[in-house]
Amino acid sequence: MSEAFIPYKDEFTRSEIALLFGVLLLAVRGMGRRDARVDEIAEYYGIDPSWAAETVTAAKTLGMDPWWLAAVISFESQWVPDIKNPGSSATGLIQFVEPTARSLGTTTAAIADMSVRQQFRLIVRYFGRSFSGRSTYPTLQSVAMQVFYPAARSWPRSRAFPFDEATALANRGIVTVGDYMRRVEQRLPRSMRPRASDSVSEPIDVSFS
Repeated sequence: MSEAFIPYKDEFTRSEIALLFGVLLLAVRGMGRRDARVDEIAEYYGIDPSWAAETVTAAKTLGMDPWWLAAVISFESQWVPDIKNPGSSATGLIQFVEPTARSLGTTTAAIADMSVRQQFRLIVRYFGRSFSGRSTYPTLQSVAMQVFYPAARSWPRSRAFPFDEATALANRGIVTVGDYMRRVEQRLPRSMRPRASDSVSEPIDVSFS
């Protein structure tokens, strides 16, 4: 190998290293970039950013808008992980009732002691179960009713729930689908609230790149 070739080889090697370093730097920056909705949700609801991150991650996993999940949690529990409905067994972020908790292999007492992160693992398991052959959530109502009354995912807003008086009282006097939906919609930023309607809200694109 001639002496004249050595500097060229050294220079080429340094260029390769520089290129590799640049690619790695871009990759690291990309890994550190998080969904902007994490900060937006944290600020709007006044919650810890780690809770908002759990919300966005869960929503992406389930194929739903994270704002919808956040609004339902806000209405159901005000983001208090160990809150319990005084009129029923409903406990936790999405107010799991005892039969639902047991179907997921736990209890409402255990849920009350879970961290937010642990509860979100349970929320993903709950929403991930197949109801009526569907496993995704294209509308706010489909998300909200999955928590409150799964059979009503596509009911008209005017339709009443088949609740007895005691159950209606435990659910804060909610009688129709619209009663519940209006309360959840008020938990969304004003620009995201749907127009008043007696039909199921229109689906949106919840695909994620």
